Amino acid sequence: MAKPAAARSPKVYAADLDGVHEWIVAAPNQRAALDALGVHQDLFAQGRASVERDPVKVEAARDQPGVPLRRARGSTEDFEPAGTADSAWSAALRAAPGPAAPRRTRGRQASGQIRQDPRARHARPQAGAESQARRSLRRGPQGRARRRGGAAGL
Repeated sequence: MAKPAAARSPKVYAADLDGVHEWIVAAPNQRAALDALGVHQDLFAQGRASVERDPVKVEAARDQPGVPLRRARGSTEDFEPAGTADSAWSAALRAAPGPAAPRRTRGRQASGQIRQDPRARHARPQAGAESQARRSLRRGPQGRARRRGGAAGL
């Protein structure tokens, strides 16, 4: 007989989010695990997440259910909650100024002297009488019939 839902211990899921850390979380199901990790893609369908069976990882995750834990990939350090691991690199990124504002150009287009239709660059030029005459000369006397695969005089 299955245990009631409230009495079940959560499963432990491992995910590859960034390629640098091992991520684990104890959750009742896959959707809850993805929500706890803050992921909107189905990593289980992509093969980037799975049920974790390593007893050390399972014990660490079950001590803090619903909290994503991480540690450096390949290390034997303890898992830490994702929000508390503060490195010098992340502190430097927070202290860095934001991206610079885009520079404005002073060319004729920026000042509004030249206004072009955005589709004009891709538009085909209108065929005038002169260009039609050139095309008919290139095709030769049987040009149209030759393209259709029929005889010229029909």
